[in-house]
Amino acid sequence: MCRVDKIAAALVGLFFVGMACKFVWDLNHPEAWVNQPAGHDPHIYGPFGGVVALLYIYLMVLIFRDQQKIKKKATLARLLAQAEELLRQKRWREAEPIVKEIERLHHSK
Repeated sequence: MCRVDKIAAALVGLFFVGMACKFVWDLNHPEAWVNQPAGHDPHIYGPFGGVVALLYIYLMVLIFRDQQKIKKKATLARLLAQAEELLRQKRWREAEPIVKEIERLHHSK
């Protein structure tokens, strides 16, 4: 995720926190929405907001997992290049811990 995506995700998250606060306030003060149009009734926008918030959380989890996979692949590529260079120079003792780290990362979930 680039910086703009992270800022946008944070702003949307803050929006959901604000909507949750408004929802709780509306439920605790029914006199504010009894004589209002249907759009102000929390029984109408509450479930919709909950579904959208769950979708947002699901998407954030997917994005986080993808970012972790990208970081892991980049780390593996960097370590593999480093190990190849050390093995090409016949510096086996220095390459051994790097190869073990590559194996550990490769077999981890």
